[in-house]
Amino acid sequence: MEGARFVPGCTVAGKFTLVEQLAAGGMSDIWLAENDATGAEVALKIARGSNGIGDESVVARERFRNEARACAKLVHRNIVRVFDLLEDDDGLLVLVMERLHGCTLTELLRVHGKLEPAAVVAIAMGVLAGLDHAHRASVIHRDLKPDNVFLSIEADSIVTPKLLDFGIAKFPLSTENLTVEGLVLGTPQYMSPEQIRAKKLDHRSDLFSVGTLLHEMLSGTSPFDAPTTSAQLAAVLEEMPKRIESISPSLWEVVARALEKNPDGRQASAASLSAELRDAVGLTDAVLASALAKVAPKPPAEAPQQIRLVLGLAEGRSAPTLSARVTPTSVTLAEVVPRRFSLKRTTLYGVAALVVAIAGVLLVTLKGEDTSNAALPETSTTAAPPPVVAAAAPAPSSMPQMSGARPPASVDPRPLKDRVALTPGF
Repeated sequence: MEGARFVPGCTVAGKFTLVEQLAAGGMSDIWLAENDATGAEVALKIARGSNGIGDESVVARERFRNEARACAKLVHRNIVRVFDLLEDDDGLLVLVMERLHGCTLTELLRVHGKLEPAAVVAIAMGVLAGLDHAHRASVIHRDLKPDNVFLSIEADSIVTPKLLDFGIAKFPLSTENLTVEGLVLGTPQYMSPEQIRAKKLDHRSDLFSVGTLLHEMLSGTSPFDAPTTSAQLAAVLEEMPKRIESISPSLWEVVARALEKNPDGRQASAASLSAELRDAVGLTDAVLASALAKVAPKPPAEAPQQIRLVLGLAEGRSAPTLSARVTPTSVTLAEVVPRRFSLKRTTLYGVAALVVAIAGVLLVTLKGEDTSNAALPETSTTAAPPPVVAAAAPAPSSMPQMSGARPPASVDPRPLKDRVALTPGF
């Protein structure tokens, strides 16, 4: 009955109308819904079985409450926003979340197989920015995997890696048991060795999970993939991942360090791992942004054709917003003038052409007073407007008009590939 009653058009929690189902998981379903009072679109995460009385129902309810508490503490651009926790008339718990457009990292890897190092680092920096914020609040995610990383494209085409699902997040001094006896807490091939052994965890457990994500994005396969759950757990505990030959030694060193079995061998923090990744690839923010723009899901049709990427430095400061234009909306001077033409030379030629044109006008004027009026129609009583003289240009049909002295202030003289701007974050 629980599943059958959730269909498009029905009302949940007395004020949300379901539009369509977005995803279905083992513990919950995600629906696109509309707020009946405001018309705003939201995502509803509805807990399966949370209205029962068995152990699994108790755990489901506690996980939902846990996620609501975690996201209430964590307000960050790289973490999905949770607005409210409601209880349906039948006792089911419902999380009201922001509606996201884009795709999960799982879906992205399904399309591309593996990603270039620059795109991998760009995604990882966003993930680590969210983790850094969570760790500063003493919250450990404990379930990092491709399904829980979302590349969100917002209305203005901002592409933001976001962390999802804090349902089993660990809080400081928490004694809650969010598992059913006999079940493993987390996803085996992405768990840290200390998490599998049920030891006391700190933030470095999440860094191990980021290491598995890095390996999978760079190689196309999980470093601890195996046919059974027990084999995956054994691989995490005992096997060292094989070197990825297609990446640089410096980048592999950072990934291998994050995958150290002993937490003391890993990076000290999410911020440190983010900085090491940036240094290992040696690329600027602009290049990282462009690399992610190439693999990011397409923005909504109504959005501006520009993708701006919030990567996040995970250094406790406001993260920069990196912008990379996907489709040019105007023709610039440098795109029309050949590369061997400098702006200075082009301007000089324009001035010369202007001088020649003006000289020609003066010569015509000085030919004589008796002929100066002959060009006017007999019925005209007013002087004709002066001729408009424009500088010569290589491609007049697509070239912005120049006055001869300098290009208009609105024209950007840089090549298209260089117009990737670093702007302050927000």
